[in-house]
Amino acid sequence: MSGAKSPIAIEALVSQLTLEEKISLIAGHSTWRTAAIERLGIPNLKVSDGPSGARGEIFGEGVPAAFLPCGVSLGATWDVELLYRMGELLAHECKSKSASVILAPTIEDPFLTGKLASAHVRGVQSQGVGATPKHYVANDQETKRFHSNAVIAQRALHEVYLLPFQMVVRDADPWCMMTAYNKVNGLHCDMSYELLTKIPRDT
Repeated sequence: MSGAKSPIAIEALVSQLTLEEKISLIAGHSTWRTAAIERLGIPNLKVSDGPSGARGEIFGEGVPAAFLPCGVSLGATWDVELLYRMGELLAHECKSKSASVILAPTIEDPFLTGKLASAHVRGVQSQGVGATPKHYVANDQETKRFHSNAVIAQRALHEVYLLPFQMVVRDADPWCMMTAYNKVNGLHCDMSYELLTKIPRDT
């Protein structure tokens, strides 16, 4: 990434943020923009949804986008190099829409998806665009996903649902991560200390 800061410089910058500013950075300013922290020179970033093509910032009738195969079809290829090249293509498409981060790839299945998602993330980020693996974790249905509660035993949670996210973080170092909208074992993913703090730091 051109113009990237060293980890030490980033830590120094983060130490200057107030709690409210930190929260604003992870909550976002709008659906398609992060918050800017002008006093520290942190710009807002434009994001684009894009598991199957970078569609820009409009739901429905937006600007034209590549129409790439869905995740199930890509998974059936078992082709890590193909997913890397697809990541590169999506990064170029993001740049053409002035987006710095793509909300992709969507990952669910354990081992295969972990491998393919890692290649996808590396491909996107090799072109200077941030990738956002999603939806962490157990986003297994679209119907009523804002209200559903995935009740999952701890062993299954660790061995099946969390594994692809662990793999992509370890193998591809994504710049972003998107939580799921659903609940897991009674708590919304974006409010779960276990999912957001304990598991990522202890595993």
